[in-house]
Amino acid sequence: MKKPLLLWDIDDVLNCLIPLCISTTAQKLKPGIKMEDLQNNPPLQELGCSLDEYRQILDECRDQYLYSEPPRKEVMDFFQEWGGCFRSMTLSSSPMHMAPRSAEWVLRHFGSWIQGTVFVPSPRKKITVGSHLFASKAEAVVELDGILIDDMPINVESVKKAGGRAFYFPAPWNINKNMSIEEFFSMLLKELDITK
Repeated sequence: MKKPLLLWDIDDVLNCLIPLCISTTAQKLKPGIKMEDLQNNPPLQELGCSLDEYRQILDECRDQYLYSEPPRKEVMDFFQEWGGCFRSMTLSSSPMHMAPRSAEWVLRHFGSWIQGTVFVPSPRKKITVGSHLFASKAEAVVELDGILIDDMPINVESVKKAGGRAFYFPAPWNINKNMSIEEFFSMLLKELDITK
């Protein structure tokens, strides 16, 4: 039987982009803001900014800090124990100008298990390069016959609406906000009937 294909979002699943951004570059927009202040993603109301301003803050964080950071420990532990029980790729909406560094970061840390990255780039001002392979994460998940692991409600719900499978990785802005990462992985293994 073919192993299931898990499609992993990178930012805020494999890494901790938003917490890092809140503690660093977002302080320019709202000094003193903390992760506990966030209820939404994007946190435009909490930061008092536009979507373009928020994306600029994220990109500054990626550029200055993110790619020298290690992955989430819980995720790395999960891959070390269970990574051979399924196939994995990443499915990211990192902007096109950050995609090469993002892919390098994934391969550096998860290369034993993840050898492929698909990008459906999020837009940026004056950058019009998009994906010529898939129009959305939902289309990619369905076409690749994969299972999405993502923190963003819009991505998970669009996959489900398109007839695919997707799971909410725990984050303050989704329905699994009170679930630990370890509890999430236990649930995922059970749902996918993955055993050693």
